[in-house]
Amino acid sequence: MLERIGLEGLGWRQRVHRLIGLLAEERAALRRARLEELARIAPRRMALLESLAAMEPPAGEDSAALLERLQREAGRNQRLIGAFLDGLRAAARQIAQIENATGRIGLYDPHGAILPETPGRPLSDRRA
Repeated sequence: MLERIGLEGLGWRQRVHRLIGLLAEERAALRRARLEELARIAPRRMALLESLAAMEPPAGEDSAALLERLQREAGRNQRLIGAFLDGLRAAARQIAQIENATGRIGLYDPHGAILPETPGRPLSDRRA
């Protein structure tokens, strides 16, 4: 898998930079709601994460700074994913409300209260 996504021979820092770039691609796909792009990015992101987890970060301040940047970028994407999911849940709730409302359409009195259904009475009042 590492050869297929171009990681063979790359060091820790280069892999972190690749992952940061991939997170930027993911963020752009999230903003455009491009689920097919997200599905294409996910295996590459996982391979990068797994390869980094198997490596020891080099000592030094720039390694710590890269890890902090990586954490910030991942956090931004996580917030976008959360907002995306919140939007999906809100849309699902709205659809459910609309579906439930269509089952309760009936006749109303002059004050807006729904009239009880009686057998044989039409559910709408049409006037010519």
